[in-house]
Parts: sequence; structure tokens; C-alpha cells
Amino acid sequence: MAQSMNTEAQIAHFLRLAEDEGATQAERDLAGQQAERLMVKYGIDRITAEAQDNLRKVEEKIVVEAKFFGGLYAEARMEAAYTVARAFGLQGYISKNAYGRDGNNSHADRNVLGIKLFVVGHETDLRDVLQIIDSLDVQAALAVKVWAKEQTKSGAWYWHSSPDKTLARATFLRGFGSGAAARITEARTVAVADAGAGTDLVLIERAALVKEHYDGLRLGKARQRSRRYDSSGYAAGRTAGYNASTSGRSGALTR
Repeated sequence: MAQSMNTEAQIAHFLRLAEDEGATQAERDLAGQQAERLMVKYGIDRITAEAQDNLRKVEEKIVVEAKFFGGLYAEARMEAAYTVARAFGLQGYISKNAYGRDGNNSHADRNVLGIKLFVVGHETDLRDVLQIIDSLDVQAALAVKVWAKEQTKSGAWYWHSSPDKTLARATFLRGFGSGAAARITEARTVAVADAGAGTDLVLIERAALVKEHYDGLRLGKARQRSRRYDSSGYAAGRTAGYNASTSGRSGALTR
């Protein structure tokens, strides 16, 4: 079925399967692999074609999009998203402010706080990357469930308190983002090489324009939050994030 769709429809199809809790882990992994590779290649091919046709003389708009994360693991999910955005050559600003359930600071529900990530990039790039970020957020939530169940079943969490388990899950999610970013960087390297000479220079120039725009916003740097890590959670999350879209090895989530 996917072969009869255009590229954008294929990407959407594979992302839906990658987020399907009813699918097997191997099916989700394979679908994520297909979606990500298609999106990376599609984006680079589009940029290369525009450069060759001199369409870049009509500069594509650089925009800022705010992505809201709520709930207990909001910070960890946001940091994972930031890491993925940077792997795609975009800029991001981690907000210091807390927001309510609807993402509105002025009407913050103090019982359901969230936080925002502001992502800066060319309009088409940003649309694609936010789609990947949303999908990886869902995939990470599924992966951490599998891993947490295994930790409980194996007795690894026998002496863990509830805060310890929360910390481990949060660290897993941060690790997932790091692993996914490493995988994306590798996929982009392959796609750039396949696209031919000069593509890397086009991407460097494009990233420089985004950086220049970001610097002009004068957002500064958000204060680094002090936090603890769970080493086993981070390692398991990074493995899961790296393998999520490049392998059918479901055991990577439960080791």
C-alpha cells in the first residue's frame, strides 16, 4: 500500500504505525526507520533541488514554533525534543517559565504544569522536524513503559522508591532523545553523501541563516536546571532511542 502513496503520505503512514501501541515492537521499529529515512532524504532532496534551480533567491521564511510539554515528565520530554531538533540543524530555546495545561502562562494551573520549547528553523524544515518530534515523543512513551515493566519484573527496582522510579523513567526519556539524535545525524550524513557534491555546503549555509535569525531574537540561554540522573535509565533509553528506527531488535528496550 505504501508504494502507491506519494512521499508525504508514505511518511505519515509509517509514522502512524510507529506510534501504534497495538503493533509489535519490531513493526514499530521498522515503520519508524522507513518514516525517518524518507523524511531525511525528502528534505535534503528538496533543498538541493531548490539550490540548483536558484529558487533560494526567494528566501524561505524562518519561523519560531512553540512546542508545549505537560505532565510529570515534561522537562525530560522537552530536552529530548531539543536534542532531536539540533540534530536536524535547527535552533531551540528551552523556556524557563512554567505553563498551565493549555500552554497559557497567564492562566497556569499550578497542579498541571508544563514547559515550552521554542524551535527556530525554515518553515518547511520546521514542519517536518516537529512531525518527527511528535512521533518520537509517542515512541519514547511506549518504550519507557516496556522498560519499566521489565525492571519491575526482573526485580531491578525492588529497592527503588517511587521518586527513584520517576527519576529513572525521566532519565530514560532523555537518553531516548540522545539516541534518536545520534541516529538522525547518521542518516543525514548518508543522505548528504548520496545527494552529491555541494549538498553539505547548502546545508551549512541554511543552518547559518537559522543561527543568524535565532541570535537576532536575543532569546539568550535558559538557565541550566540542576538534576540527578539514573545511569541505567539513560543507557537503556539511549539504546532504545538509537534502535527505535534502525532495528527490529525489540530486546534493546528491555535489556
